[in-house]
Formats: sequence, C-alpha cells, structure tokens
Amino acid sequence: MTFWDWLFSRNVGSLPPSEYLYHWKHILVLCLVVAAIIILWLTLRKKFKGQQIVFYIITSILTFFELASRCINLAGTNDFSFKNIYQIIMPIHLCSIVVITIIISWFCQIKSLLNASFIVGFFATIIFLLYPAVGFNTKIIGFSQLYSITSHSLGMVLVMLLFLWHRVDLRITKVWQPLLLYGCSLLNALILNLTMYPTANYLYFMEDVFGWDINIWLYRFILLSILLLTTFAWYTKDIVLCIRKNIVNRKQIIPPPNG
Repeated sequence: MTFWDWLFSRNVGSLPPSEYLYHWKHILVLCLVVAAIIILWLTLRKKFKGQQIVFYIITSILTFFELASRCINLAGTNDFSFKNIYQIIMPIHLCSIVVITIIISWFCQIKSLLNASFIVGFFATIIFLLYPAVGFNTKIIGFSQLYSITSHSLGMVLVMLLFLWHRVDLRITKVWQPLLLYGCSLLNALILNLTMYPTANYLYFMEDVFGWDINIWLYRFILLSILLLTTFAWYTKDIVLCIRKNIVNRKQIIPPPNG
C-alpha cells in the first residue's frame, strides 16, 4: 500500500462486525479512552490552566481532522455535483455535527452551545465506542478510519472532562439547549432524507439499522425515548434537588390563624 492509498483509504479491505467488534483494536481504543479520562481528570482536577491547555489541544486536533478529512475527500472525488460536494463539506451525521458545535462553542466560548454539545456529544460518542459501524471495519486503518476513531475517542474524552471538571451547566432549566440541538439535527436529517438523499438513513431514523424487526414508527419512538431518557438522566441531580426544595418550602408555609 502506497501513502496515497492510505491517505485516500483505498484497498483497505472490509470486515464484518463479528471480526472487529470487541477484538483487540476495538478493546485497545476503549482502554485508552478510559485511561486518558481517568489520568487527565486526576492529574489536572485542581489545575485550571492545565485543563484549558487540554481542551485547546483536543479541540485543535478535532479541527485538524475535520478540515483534513474534507480536503482529502474533495481531492479524491470525481463527482463535483452539488449533492456530492454538500455531503463532503457539510456536517450531516450527528457525530460530525457535534464535533463542529464543540469546536465553535469552545473557541468562541459560547456556554449554551457547549452545554448542548456536551449532552449530544456523549450520546453520539458512546454509541460509536460501544458499537462502531465505521473505523474498525477495515483490514487496514486508512486516514478515513483514523479520522473516525480519533474524532470519536477524543470527543468522548472531551465531553467527560467537561463533566468531571464542572465546565457544563446541568441545571434542569438548561435542558432546552441539548433538546434544541437534537431537534435541529433531526430536522436537518429528515429534510435531507426526504429531498436530496432519499436512499440515505441519516441519524438512523428512516430505516431500522439494529435489526429489531418491529414497526418503523415503534422503532422511531424507541429511539426518541432513548434519546430523551439519556438527556434527562444528566439532570437527575438537579431535578431531585428541585423536588426536595419544593417539598421543604411547602412545609415551611405557616397556615393562617383561625378566626
């Protein structure tokens, strides 16, 4: 394999899920992600400047891969139709959307967008790490596969450090932020699935990709339920605190005297 073959991910071969899921490469990446989260959290939990450096390094690496991937895909295509160029340049998949929003929110210091990106980013990256559909599914890891593995892995490290270093606002009053990002992403995917790319299955809502063999609307309902449950789970602590506060406030109300 030449360098150009590697760069454009040519002749990398393909593997069925049974030959890459939880095999040594997949397990190694999972272990490295967990180790990176624990080590960085413990060593820098009281060092704000160190945390900032880590965040800037990770977001810079993510930015490099996003730009490099698009440049390489543009250089390697012979189809310069609007549909194909749009697919290459624009973030369509949820993971890609989240990476872009994380980059923008961090470098521009947009707290509301960072809060939203944290929740959605965790959902997107945990699915990839537990059940990757790309990245590990080739005999040789080309640039495209390296980009996918690196982006998802660093994305998980980033979102977990945002949580562990208390950089996100998990008050229930802020739940609209990730829900809005989810909603915009789903609406974008729906429009693309119904217009320019009718055979696509962006965000997995058009077709059952898990082989559940159930009614398509029930399938979509289950996906949405999982999405909402995982979102609100992050706000459990604040929900409990709000409920307890309301109960205490009610008990403190002194009834008016009779007569």
